[in-house]
Amino acid sequence: MTRYKILLYSSLFLVSGLLSFKWKSDPIVDFISLLKQNLYTYRFDLNPEKVYVHLDRAQYVAGETVWFKSYLVDAFTNAPSTATQVMHIDLINKSGRAFRQLKLEAEDGEANGHMDLPDSLESGDYHLVAYTQWMRNFEDEAFFRKNISIYNATEPLPPLVDTKLPESVADLQFFPEGGHYVAGLPSTVAFKAINTKGLGTEVSGHIINSRSDTVASFGMAHAGMGVFKMIPEMGQ
Repeated sequence: MTRYKILLYSSLFLVSGLLSFKWKSDPIVDFISLLKQNLYTYRFDLNPEKVYVHLDRAQYVAGETVWFKSYLVDAFTNAPSTATQVMHIDLINKSGRAFRQLKLEAEDGEANGHMDLPDSLESGDYHLVAYTQWMRNFEDEAFFRKNISIYNATEPLPPLVDTKLPESVADLQFFPEGGHYVAGLPSTVAFKAINTKGLGTEVSGHIINSRSDTVASFGMAHAGMGVFKMIPEMGQ
């Protein structure tokens, strides 16, 4: 619940109270007293919570396991919440259906867990949502939400490189730094070109996306090896 809505609800409580209130004492003192009472009710009786989930990464291959650590805290103090011990984590597909649902028991506001991805998942963006049953009594804007990308290796992707290689090039491989491309972050990519005799050979080319835009160029490497930089895009 946003601060704006907290203020709005508090104001509604105040207005309803003031309309029925008969002033028999200092109105300012009574107003402050009523405000304190409403804030106390929201803070301690409603006891709002927040959930945060830290994933091991944001991109996965169908059939892999999503590892994560989740935190349940008091919405006011960010201290570990003791009001609720169970967190719910759902993975939602493109049609809005939660096809994977987990229940985690929190200890001192923390819980570790994992979610196995079916190898039949279609490539695309999926939505991870985390919440408690108590949070469902309020608007779902307080839920934790994060998009993750899942790629099914059996599905063809748009070509990332121009595959019309010179006849002298038998194999061209690319090696992103760290082993993975991370969408939105600059990446250093090494490449190696081998000719039909198994030896390194000079090669040049361009990296294009599905819109046929050139996002990087490479070439004239020593012994068929070199590096270039690019910024990967989600879904490309």
